[in-house]
Amino acid sequence: MKKFFLLLFLFVYTTIAFAQKKEVVLSNKFLPDTKYTTTVESHSLSSVNFEGPDDLISKINAKGIELPIKTESSSNMISTINTGAIRKDKSFPATINYDKATSVNISNGKTTEEESPISGLIVKGNYKADNQFVIDTLISEKLNESLRYTLKATLESMQNQIRFPDKPMKIGDEFTQALPMTIPIAGMSPVKITINTIYKLKDIKSQIAFFDIVQTVQLDMTVEQSNITATGSGKGISEYDIENRFTTKHESDLDMQMSMNVNNLKITVNSQTQSSQQVEISK
Repeated sequence: MKKFFLLLFLFVYTTIAFAQKKEVVLSNKFLPDTKYTTTVESHSLSSVNFEGPDDLISKINAKGIELPIKTESSSNMISTINTGAIRKDKSFPATINYDKATSVNISNGKTTEEESPISGLIVKGNYKADNQFVIDTLISEKLNESLRYTLKATLESMQNQIRFPDKPMKIGDEFTQALPMTIPIAGMSPVKITINTIYKLKDIKSQIAFFDIVQTVQLDMTVEQSNITATGSGKGISEYDIENRFTTKHESDLDMQMSMNVNNLKITVNSQTQSSQQVEISK
């Protein structure tokens, strides 16, 4: 019996030690001659309330607005990236097709469904040796010049948003990434926030690196926003395909609270957002 427990202990100890020693260098990188099909979905619930003098609240109610204003929205986008053969300078061509991009909003019982202007958009460009995407052409009948310029800058800056550490990671290691965001607010300047995300490597199994995610929201203190507060927290998971060198799954639930003072009114916003991104990779 003692021999059995000794063998069991050695097995468990060896397994744990092996798992702790497993290391991997991670880096999101598009590869040549590869197809990436991405599905992005989100669902959010938000509540907006106004507090202040009775006469101001009465004016809001007189417009037929019921407080708090409750909104439910969902969006879905499917896109496909096809990359071509690698060149001598290590660059390669790529074409992005936005097959579908729709959104549904329900506000105070009224439902509206919209198709995004990027539906049907075709983007052609090249990935340079450093994997930076440079756009050559935007093909769409729905985009004006202003939107084309904004979209081009956005698409080029959005590539490879998750930046892993340069050094190898082992199970239990963490890294933090800060993502600035701008939230448009009707009738006033947009609110600038930062979402800090901690990625913790939970496991490495079958060529997949599994991460747990913890998020916090804070107001961007680099700009003047003295009449605004913003807080929030969230959690989720992420999966990285080691063989294909790409994040193939990212899911998060984020709760956020904001308040602002505008013309003697205190406006409070509470939102809960669930988002997911799935990527299928084929050669």
